Amino acid sequence: MKTSKFLIVAILLQYNCLYAQVSKMDNIAVKNEGKFMEQLFKKKFGDNNPFALQIGDLYTKRKAEIDKINISSKTDDIVLFDRLYLVYTLYDSLIDKCRKSAQLFSFINQKLSLLSDIKPIAQKQKDSLTSYFMFLNSSDKNLSLLESLKISMTKVLSDTIYYAAFFNDQISKTALIYAKYNAGIMETELKLSKYAVAQVLPILFQKERKLSLILTSFESDTKERRNLLTQNKLYYDSIIEVNLIRQGFPNFVSQFSIAVKEKDKIGLTNTQIDSLISKAFIVERMREGYLAADPLGKFDSKEYETENMLKIVSEDQYQKILIIKNRSQAKAESEVDLKEMIQRNLVAANDRDSISKQLYNYYLAKWTIYYRYGNDKTKQTAGVKDIQDHMPACLRALTNARKYNNPINTTKGGFQ
Repeated sequence: MKTSKFLIVAILLQYNCLYAQVSKMDNIAVKNEGKFMEQLFKKKFGDNNPFALQIGDLYTKRKAEIDKINISSKTDDIVLFDRLYLVYTLYDSLIDKCRKSAQLFSFINQKLSLLSDIKPIAQKQKDSLTSYFMFLNSSDKNLSLLESLKISMTKVLSDTIYYAAFFNDQISKTALIYAKYNAGIMETELKLSKYAVAQVLPILFQKERKLSLILTSFESDTKERRNLLTQNKLYYDSIIEVNLIRQGFPNFVSQFSIAVKEKDKIGLTNTQIDSLISKAFIVERMREGYLAADPLGKFDSKEYETENMLKIVSEDQYQKILIIKNRSQAKAESEVDLKEMIQRNLVAANDRDSISKQLYNYYLAKWTIYYRYGNDKTKQTAGVKDIQDHMPACLRALTNARKYNNPINTTKGGFQ
């Protein structure tokens, strides 16, 4: 139930009478009430808090107004009540606002001290930051003190070192959440090993922390903020990509990335590995540029890969790389041909293993020659033709059957 004005004034009047009694008992203490309250708030909020002095002045002025009313206390009680009510309402409101301002000033002063310990702040910047902070909290924005501080810092301070140190815990917690989330996506999409995830996670954390720091440092979206976000994203993404290439999990499989993944089998030196990683990274950028211009096109980097592989690895090492690269393709094609040969009754059951090996070796040799001369069309054509001229007899029989569209023979028999 709402308290009536008369009840409030009656209480105030009783307080005023009690106050007058105390005044008679200790007139010096009452006269110095303003000073007493000033010292009390200085002790609570700091000696350099200007609002502590203002609070003392308000108490002194309120006392003076009450004294005037007491002198004219012979007036009608209703008039007296109204005057008391107005005085107490006015000064209580002003004192309450001043008290809140003293608390805000104390808060911002403490934070400025911490910020200055990180790196000295010019007095002009301190004043600007304080003014904007006080303004935000005097407006009707429903901001927390830390939110107001963050916004004020973005208005005045450009050096990210303040945000890194001051909001370190908050930024780090958020960054770790995003880093783990993105690591989980990468683990699923790229089929990363647990070890690979463990290697990438710290880089993802650094990336997310840096991006969060940039976002925290700017109050709104600006060209500078967008540029910083883009630059840092590209920087950390490149580090992550290089790390994944080194571990054998590239975004795009090239001869370079295959060589790095199989480095132990090939016998690569650390210098060779670093050079191959660099080239694998370049090929990925080439692919991105090509697909950006022609999203439906087929990116072909074999010419670039052949030219640069021979600058990094020996001929023997390159042969091993090409064999590793093409063995899955050779296996797939040999299995398709063998299946068709069986359907056409061109191979006996006891010859299947032998025929399978012949087909596999043929396709492996063909694709190895094809990529070995990826930068020389003439040698590439001649090399592939030479392999085809010496294809296994079983494959030649299959080729002829396809050429003349011979139906699949269901009669049991064997290749002669």
